[in-house]
Amino acid sequence: MDPKILTFETPLAAAEACGDRTLEILEKASRDREIATLAVSGGGTPRMMFQHMAKAAFDWSKVHIFQVDERCVPPDNAVSNFRMTKESLLDAVPIEQSRIHRIAGELAPEEGARLYIERHPPNS
Repeated sequence: MDPKILTFETPLAAAEACGDRTLEILEKASRDREIATLAVSGGGTPRMMFQHMAKAAFDWSKVHIFQVDERCVPPDNAVSNFRMTKESLLDAVPIEQSRIHRIAGELAPEEGARLYIERHPPNS
């Protein structure tokens, strides 16, 4: 892998470039392996990227989306990372619910982590 440092004029231009590259990688993975996985973080940083990705003509049928962090709040809470991902990407793309793997932030942290690991064991 040849690391490169890219710079962009605006945050939106950076988000769109990252979104385009992410979709390229997902497309290659789904073509090569019949499945693609995307691990998503929350917060404000990925929102513009997700919104850009949601507008693209892309086949989401082989993609699994895994949430990698969440606040200890219900999924409809204003600060929920899942809520941001859902509103900016998941609600706008045709992806089966069974391919969306969220962290149950509404549970006690230990219980939410246990449940996530139970549903998605390492190296499975």
